[in-house]
Amino acid sequence: MVRSGMLGLLAAGAVFFPGLFLVAKEALEHLMGWPEGDAVVLSTRHWLTESYILFATPYFAYDVFAMFLCYWYKLQVKGHEEAGPDGRSLRAAVSGFLHREVLMVLHHVFMVAFCFPASL
Repeated sequence: MVRSGMLGLLAAGAVFFPGLFLVAKEALEHLMGWPEGDAVVLSTRHWLTESYILFATPYFAYDVFAMFLCYWYKLQVKGHEEAGPDGRSLRAAVSGFLHREVLMVLHHVFMVAFCFPASL
């Protein structure tokens, strides 16, 4: 179920980024006298768009680690044999996590390895 706070953030982003584009475009056209084409090109390359890529990329690495920690502690709470303190059990937990969350981990790796460089 989607929380209202999540919908609020989604709505804020849906208004903020197009709004920022329109304000920048109109300001460049009317205040600076730029042609519409030039104003559009500059308005879509706002610093926030490029900075967001740099800011958000480390999140994908963090998120995989955070998902593993949640998986690891759930195993401990449930009392599974994988959750022991020795290294072999940690390896089993990592293996189990990767087996269970393979698509999510691949998605995160793809975003960092391919989408990040392509975006820059």
